[in-house]
Amino acid sequence: MASSKWRGPPLRNAGSDPRECRKLAAVDNSENCTSGLNLKEIPSRATLARRWPSLKVNRLTWRWVDDATGAKGDDLQSLLAFLNEGGIAR
Repeated sequence: MASSKWRGPPLRNAGSDPRECRKLAAVDNSENCTSGLNLKEIPSRATLARRWPSLKVNRLTWRWVDDATGAKGDDLQSLLAFLNEGGIAR
């Protein structure tokens, strides 16, 4: 019986950024990165569901919409701004 060739995910240096972060940083700036630094500011899924029950967030593209207020956005920065305002649309 042959052993599997898969050896697990590649090892990552703790100080390095993911590949998608480097691509986005080259285009815009490092603030649009989805690294752990920006993701720490986003509450957990349970907290989002409890405090903003009508908020829908796509964690792959970071597009979001709040059905209660009609607010929507296309990136992580707009979501963070919405959450920092307390979920109240302008």
